Amino acid sequence: MNDDLGGNTGEMGTVIRHVKESKLFSMVLEPLTEYLHYCDFVGDCNVNCIVDSEGVPWPLEFTVRLGWPDFCIRQEVIRGDPVQWMTELLAGRDSLETSTEVAAGIVLAHGDFPQEKDKADEWAGYPIEVANGVDRHVHWQQISHGRVPVIVNGRLKSTPGIVTAGQYVAVVSGAGSTVVEAIVEATTVAESVSWPSNVMRRTDIGRRLRSELSTLQQFGFAEGMRYE
Repeated sequence: MNDDLGGNTGEMGTVIRHVKESKLFSMVLEPLTEYLHYCDFVGDCNVNCIVDSEGVPWPLEFTVRLGWPDFCIRQEVIRGDPVQWMTELLAGRDSLETSTEVAAGIVLAHGDFPQEKDKADEWAGYPIEVANGVDRHVHWQQISHGRVPVIVNGRLKSTPGIVTAGQYVAVVSGAGSTVVEAIVEATTVAESVSWPSNVMRRTDIGRRLRSELSTLQQFGFAEGMRYE
């Protein structure tokens, strides 16, 4: 969680930016292009790397599918309907258009996450409230339709609504011209989603970039990205 303390949660948030040219791509993924074509690979190929003090990127993990929260965050800066883009890709047409803004995302969880020793249904049924105007920035994960309590004319009633269906509830995202702007928007969305349980999220996503972005850019990575 915050400051990389606590249990192993997996990815809890990310800062990304779409670019047309990338030194990281040229060094890590482009050399694999011929092999990917050879084995008839079709799909999303994501390589997680760490850059050492000499500026050398070392691959840590390959994800050959649309991962999460990664793709949830990428949707923030994909123009148009991603389903339409993927449908056209199946027909051999690449119509993907993206914004050059910085995007950020934050995972929202609850219950005994990340241990998840409890059964998912033990953390199901909590009514979720979303403030008006942020729905398109919320990417639901473990939710379902259920009954939620509301006050009508001073009386408590039950009405259909969205409820939790496990510990990993949602990913929220935001975008902006800088890392700070993207984080602020994503945080605003996170604060607009609530349920009557222990809402869990990191509040330090992107913070290390304040000191590390300039170092990465000295090595030729993340060019054009501004922190603030």
